[in-house]
Amino acid sequence: MSETKNKIDVLESLRGIAALSVALLHFNVGSILNMRFTYNAALMVDFFFVLSGFVIALNYQTRIRSFNTLLTFQLRRFFRLYPLHFVTLMVFVVIELMKLFAMYQFGLDPHQEPFSKNNLNSFIANLFLAQNLVLTEHTWNTPSWSISAEFFTYILFGLFMMLSKGRFIRTIFISLLLVILSYIYLINQFEILPHYGIVSCFYSFFIGVITYNFSNFYNFKFPRIISYLLFFISVTLVFYSDVLSLHLYWLIPLAFATLIISLVKSETNNFLVYLLDRKFLIYLGTISYGIYMIHMALWWTITQIFSVVFNFKTHVDIDGVYYNIYIENIYLSNLVISVGLIILFLLSHLSYKFIEMPMNNFRYKFAKFQER
Repeated sequence: MSETKNKIDVLESLRGIAALSVALLHFNVGSILNMRFTYNAALMVDFFFVLSGFVIALNYQTRIRSFNTLLTFQLRRFFRLYPLHFVTLMVFVVIELMKLFAMYQFGLDPHQEPFSKNNLNSFIANLFLAQNLVLTEHTWNTPSWSISAEFFTYILFGLFMMLSKGRFIRTIFISLLLVILSYIYLINQFEILPHYGIVSCFYSFFIGVITYNFSNFYNFKFPRIISYLLFFISVTLVFYSDVLSLHLYWLIPLAFATLIISLVKSETNNFLVYLLDRKFLIYLGTISYGIYMIHMALWWTITQIFSVVFNFKTHVDIDGVYYNIYIENIYLSNLVISVGLIILFLLSHLSYKFIEMPMNNFRYKFAKFQER
C-alpha cells in the first residue's frame, strides 16, 4: 500500500478558508471580520467532513483490500492527526495550571473553575481521541471533538472499503445507506451529544465519498456558471443557516459536495478556480490543520492579556462557552484581530514545519516499510 500525495489545489484553498472561518468564529472582538458568515462558521466543520470523505476516497478507496492495508491506513491517519492534537492538549493542561495559579495567588476570576470541566476523566478521553464518543460536552481544546469523530469514521470507512473492494456499486450502496441512516438520526436527535458529532461526521464524510465516486466514475464537465451558482448558494446557506429549519440544515453538506465536484470537474477558464489557485490560499490550506488546532489556545492567551493586563471587559459568546474581549473601538478591534491572525499564521507555519512535516516524513517511511 504505497503512500500517495494526491492533492487538488482548489480544494486545499477551500480547506484553508474554512479553517480560518472557524478561527474567526471563536474570536469575536467586533472587527469587520466578525460578520454573519463567521458567526455561522461552525458549518465549516461539516465542510471539512465532506472534503475529507472526498479526498480520503480519492487516495485510499481502492487500496484498502485486506486487514493489513486497513491497519496501515488507520495508523497513517493516526500519525497525521495525533501529534498536533497531543501538543495542543498539553498546552491546555498548562492553561488550566495557569488559571489555578492565578486564582489562588492573585485572586483572579478564571470564568470557569480550573480542572472542573477539563478534569482527569475528560483528559483521558481526549488523550485517547475518544472524547466525541464518551463525553457529553466539549472539553480542553474544543475543536478537537471533530478530530475524534473523524478518526473513528476512518475506521468505518476502511472496513467498508475492505468489504466492497472499492467497487463502485457496493461503495455507493454502503455509503448511501449510511448517509440515509445518519440523516434520519440527526433530524430526530440533533441536540444529543456525543452521538450527534460522530453521526454528523458519518453523514457528511460519506456524502464526500459518494461525491468522489460519481466524479471518478462519470466523465463529464461542469459549466463555469454552475460553479459560480453553487458557490453563491453555499455561502448564502452559511449566512442564513441560523434561520433554516432542521431538515433544511442537513441539506447544507449536499451543497458543499456539489460545489466540490463542480470545481474539480469544471470546464477550463473558471474564474473561481483561478482565484482559489493562488499560492497564498493553497498554503493556507497546507497549514489549515494548525490553524484549526492552535487558534483556541492563542485566542485564550490574547484575551487574558487584554483582560488582566489592560483591564478590558470580556463577554460570553457562543452559548456561554467562549470568552472574548469586548472592544468598542472598531479600529482597535481590527488591529487586534489582524495581529492575532498574523501570530496564528506564524504558529501554524511552525507547527507544519516542526511537527506535521516530520511526522509526514515518518508516515512515508512507514508506508515503505509496510510494503516489504
